[in-house]
Amino acid sequence: MGQTIGVLHTTGAVGSRPPDRVAVVLEQLAVRLGDRVGVLRAFERSEVQATTDPLTGLLNRRTLEDQVSVLLRRNIGMAVAYLDLDHFKRLNDTFGHEAGDRALRLFAKTLRDSARKEDLVSRWGGEEFLVILPEATAAQAARFAERLREELALRVTQSNTPPFTASAGASDSLDADRFEEIVLLADSALLAAKHAGRNRTVLASSLTGDAVTGPQGVAREVDHTG
Repeated sequence: MGQTIGVLHTTGAVGSRPPDRVAVVLEQLAVRLGDRVGVLRAFERSEVQATTDPLTGLLNRRTLEDQVSVLLRRNIGMAVAYLDLDHFKRLNDTFGHEAGDRALRLFAKTLRDSARKEDLVSRWGGEEFLVILPEATAAQAARFAERLREELALRVTQSNTPPFTASAGASDSLDADRFEEIVLLADSALLAAKHAGRNRTVLASSLTGDAVTGPQGVAREVDHTG
């Protein structure tokens, strides 16, 4: 038997059935509408699959880059938050890949819930995530990352996921002209956060050092070489 995907409703005189010829036409119409709806739903599913990461449901890297291209063509400034799960390989090795997948899904949902509706939230690759904040500054991206870390800490304690944290780096389009360079700066800031002990956010700056906020919100300078 086929699957019911909708209802075709008609009206007529109370207590009367439609003539046989009308019933045949309605049945044929229902079949055609069902086929059409099925095609549209299949197309929608394939479109979603082509633009999102299957594990987390976030934008995939290619789709993010396409949407960033639109922002660039419109000369819309942006900030980048580059985020990475701390010691993810250790979590996978210790608790198994299923636990690793749960951690990725929990982190992705926390990202999605923390972002604004206009923000572009993506899984950049592996345990790395990229959030594009249109018309925002690097400082705002860093504050977003800090709020995210706080929310993540709360959700981890309420879940069946092994404990984990995340580090972040933030930059914006005032730091560099090309998107690739903005991402590279955020990545460098992320690496600085890792070197500084993880579970913190680094604000990239090409003029001074990197302002780092740790778990207690203490700001200090970090040398990228260490």
